[in-house]
Amino acid sequence: MEELWDALCHEEQEPAYAEIKTMGWKALVKELGYSWATKFMLLYEKREGDYTKLRKELFKDITIDDIVSEMRETEKQ
Repeated sequence: MEELWDALCHEEQEPAYAEIKTMGWKALVKELGYSWATKFMLLYEKREGDYTKLRKELFKDITIDDIVSEMRETEKQ
């Protein structure tokens, strides 16, 4: 989260929108987990564009094992 704030505060080094989205996604996942972060994003996405491309980008670093582990952890709560 500090990286995002630092990037936004330094006018001479403005991050690209894609970088801001990536940093924001990582912050959401860190705080909410993949499932709740995705639900949160769906509340604010415009519902336009190519969901397949978006999904591939959002979940590119996530394995099936990550998803199963998170599901099992959520079931315990």
